[in-house]
Amino acid sequence: MHDISKTECCCKVADQLYFVCQNRNIFYSVDMKSNECKIVGAIPDEAYDSFRLVGDINGSGEELVFAPGRGQYVWIFNLLDNNWKKIKIRDEEMAGDVRFLSSCIHGKKLYMFGCYYPAIVVVDLDDGTVSYDKEVLSHLTEIANEKKESYFRKDFVKEEGKVYLASCLNNQILEYDLDGGSYLWHTVGDKYDRFSGIAYDGCSFWISSRVQGKILKWDKHGFLTYLLNKGGKCSLPAFTGILTDKDGCVLVPNMNYGASFKKKKNEEVFYEMDSREYFFYKIIEDVIVKVDRKGEITYVKDDVENTIVVNKEDKKIIEFLKLNSKKYLNVKSLYAETELELPEFMDLI
Repeated sequence: MHDISKTECCCKVADQLYFVCQNRNIFYSVDMKSNECKIVGAIPDEAYDSFRLVGDINGSGEELVFAPGRGQYVWIFNLLDNNWKKIKIRDEEMAGDVRFLSSCIHGKKLYMFGCYYPAIVVVDLDDGTVSYDKEVLSHLTEIANEKKESYFRKDFVKEEGKVYLASCLNNQILEYDLDGGSYLWHTVGDKYDRFSGIAYDGCSFWISSRVQGKILKWDKHGFLTYLLNKGGKCSLPAFTGILTDKDGCVLVPNMNYGASFKKKKNEEVFYEMDSREYFFYKIIEDVIVKVDRKGEITYVKDDVENTIVVNKEDKKIIEFLKLNSKKYLNVKSLYAETELELPEFMDLI
């Protein structure tokens, strides 16, 4: 596994893809014109070997906006002058240690949807004010604390000023109005269902199971169930999520189930794609981006597939650390050797 390429989040700005490393405080870009990978920076005042510091990333004009995973702040990075701003998110009792894995920008506001954090949090990117909607998740808090499970994973649908999120805790879909804050909970499937993701094809929603080989098609009036052709129990979550592409296909990327699946438009059967295990699989505008357990980053643009392997031994990373050691090599806990062996690390701090 290439440690630097292990990522859970990505955004697109112009021809650049920006990735945040999961188990290092570092983020990097891939230029889709040249295929060049470049270390961009790291979040100030945080240890280099931080784990899941960032849960999600959004591009907003000339800025990158980082939603906290295990971190405490929303960080905003200006791509033109390399300056940072931060906004504190208050502490709440949580069943796990990751605050957010999903977020979006709507207007001038950042909306973050709780992974283990028991609220939907809205940050005004102009004035830095923060509001917390705990009521919307209040009926799930007891279940989350009892099961030590998350509210939502990464996938959501943003459509006509609303977001739709699939619950990891029960068989409900949240419909949330971004402008007014009103919401509805829809019950879909049977009482044993729990979900890992949701997608929309322009007519119907597609929902992937968190615990079994099952896909639901839902149109707010009723649902159809598709059973996938592998069986048995698996680790959670079964699937990374679910997506719909520009051709109307439904994609179900594997995480722990044993295979990924695809259904073509106007067909009623899901067939196996591959057995790779994906940490991350997302469609951003017109680009499919996926990262597997081997650390292989693949993006598909204009039907051309490109593969990038960001090796943890890359000299660019060590050069970046040496140039920026005073800013990014903070020691907040026991140091585990990474790209830098202990003597090198001691020379820099």
